[in-house]
Amino acid sequence: GKEVVANIIHYSSNRAEKPLIKVSCAILSEDVIESELFGHEKGAFTGAEKTRIGRFEEANYGTIFLDDIDDVPLSVQVKLLRALQENEIERVGSNKPIKIDVRVVASTKVNLEKLVEEGKFREDLYYRLNVFPINLPPLRNRKEDIRILIKKFVEHFAEGRSITVEEDFFEILTQYHWPGNVRQLKNFIERCMILAADGVIHKGMIPREYCTSENMLSIDDLDGKSLPDIISEFEMNIIKSFLDKNGWNKTKTAEELGIPLNTLRSKMEKFGLNN
Repeated sequence: GKEVVANIIHYSSNRAEKPLIKVSCAILSEDVIESELFGHEKGAFTGAEKTRIGRFEEANYGTIFLDDIDDVPLSVQVKLLRALQENEIERVGSNKPIKIDVRVVASTKVNLEKLVEEGKFREDLYYRLNVFPINLPPLRNRKEDIRILIKKFVEHFAEGRSITVEEDFFEILTQYHWPGNVRQLKNFIERCMILAADGVIHKGMIPREYCTSENMLSIDDLDGKSLPDIISEFEMNIIKSFLDKNGWNKTKTAEELGIPLNTLRSKMEKFGLNN
């Protein structure tokens, strides 16, 4: 996925011996993202009890990967633009510029041109970032990568353990459509590793909704069931799919489903959906 590409860019460059700093912009609230990226001085705001360097300073002479850059608020985008154009930043609470030498790799799941048209993303920052764009197709269009990624994640989470992955496991997951792309696959493999106490990952660990390409119920599934039961099962599968897509982030899942967070929690409890 995007993080893999960022790793390749960094470790294939002359900056490979320097830091690669990854920042998930989507999980940072507007009131902390500026401090997270650029650091702050002691006393800059309530709770700033000491000076702290930001992620850009940590990445100096290396690479910073800004995942979901579309989530960066406009007020911070102007400071990002300065970092790119002038190669300098200012910590929160200071007007002293700090010179930096950082390669910036940014990713987005949305159409930034559309956000520019809507006034939600700075046009000058967009063109500054869009020097060498890489379009990464969704995982469902890169089925040949799924087996490779499964092996990579198993090795990552195994931490030296000997793990066997059965062939049926690969075949079923290769046919799944992965709405949450590589992040969803990684989260799923991590859960399978927890279950693999005997060192074997098998198809019995795969939820039923993963066994069809479009997450739909078959006619055989409907046999002998009432309409309320059918609707309930379909609802459970949809909620589970969105939870997987969002790494079981309940707030984001509720927003995408268009339901209150309390309603989502209630339905998760009803269906026994626990991460």
